[in-house]
Formats: sequence, structure tokens, C-alpha cells
Amino acid sequence: MNTVEFKSIKRGDIFWESEYGQNVLAVALEDASMSLSGEHIQWSFLAQLTNNKTLHYLSTEGLTHYGPTLWTSPCYSNKTHTKDFINDWNKLKSVNITNVNKLLKKHKLEEFKVTL
Repeated sequence: MNTVEFKSIKRGDIFWESEYGQNVLAVALEDASMSLSGEHIQWSFLAQLTNNKTLHYLSTEGLTHYGPTLWTSPCYSNKTHTKDFINDWNKLKSVNITNVNKLLKKHKLEEFKVTL
């Protein structure tokens, strides 16, 4: 698993946010945009979760330890994202909505409802 840089996020990118033993799967609804907050560069974008909720992600360069870390795969095995699910995730040849939804359906998990 690798981290994903906020500034590299493009519309349609699928990523994970993992924290405190939990994993959240999201798809970017827009490219990351840069703004200035005082002397700090900030990157932000909107993303949708599989439960259809929209989140605003924000990261400040030099202060990234205060914000979420984004990943290419889930960090934790738990009741929802089992070892079998994570193994199947890591075997995906292409991480896109169609392939991810097929995998989620196979493991009886909620699928993305977004159309990009």
C-alpha cells in the first residue's frame, strides 16, 4: 500500500482513508485544487463515499500530519474489509469504478452510486 498525494488527485481517482482500525473508500468528484491560507499551500477536493455521502478533503503542505492520509489500498483488516477482500483488492489490475463495484458486490459491500 502506498500513500496518495493530495495534489495528485484527479476526478475519478479511488482511494482509501484508514484511521483507528477503520477504512473508508472514496472516489474523487473533482481534481484537487490549490489555494493559499496565509503562507501555507492547501490542496482540497470533493469525494463521494460508497454510502453516497460527500466529503470535502483538505490538506495543508507542511502540516499534513494534522489531516487525513490517503492510501492506494485499505490499511486494516476488519469485519467489513476482510483479509480476503484486501487480497482481492490488491489483485485489481485497474482501479476504476466498474472494477471496484464488481469487487464490492462480490464481497456483499455497498457499491459506489456515482457516475463519472
